[in-house]
Amino acid sequence: KSGTRPSSPVYLTNHEEEQKHYQPFSLGLTVNIPISSRFSLSSGAVYTRLHSDFTNVANSFVYQKQMTLHYIGIPLSAQYHIWQWQGLNVYATAGGQVDFNVKVRVETDGLEVDMKKDRPQWSVGGALGVQYNIIPQLGIYAEPGIKYYFDNGSHVHNYFKYKPTNFNLQLGIRVNAW
Repeated sequence: KSGTRPSSPVYLTNHEEEQKHYQPFSLGLTVNIPISSRFSLSSGAVYTRLHSDFTNVANSFVYQKQMTLHYIGIPLSAQYHIWQWQGLNVYATAGGQVDFNVKVRVETDGLEVDMKKDRPQWSVGGALGVQYNIIPQLGIYAEPGIKYYFDNGSHVHNYFKYKPTNFNLQLGIRVNAW
């Protein structure tokens, strides 16, 4: 019969996908609360942007997809202050973070397509940091470190799944609570 649907599913044959995941970009605003002269707790908000490119080929048909994920994270870490001199502070930090996917942008061959937001992403990490206090209550910081991202069980392919353990550089502004 013409015009009827096949009774068995149709599969793409010879389908290949190439994925390229770029290093995440993060920027944060945190509050540092001293516990003693050497220890403090830090929390706040961290924005993270992930970008990935996908190239799909199926039976000589090629299409491109770009995906950008935007996250807002809530970190909680403990800091040990190694060395302090005037407004300069060198420290080690360890803690965890939960990131919530707040926006997804997927474009396939120039057309924006809908995609469900990713599940919350949990991570743990450690870093060595340096902070310069512009005034006693406000400092800028840089933290090169390492993070491990736990599998959140979603099917969204991104940098966190591709490379769950990675080195990072976090930059930000920190409010020093007294």
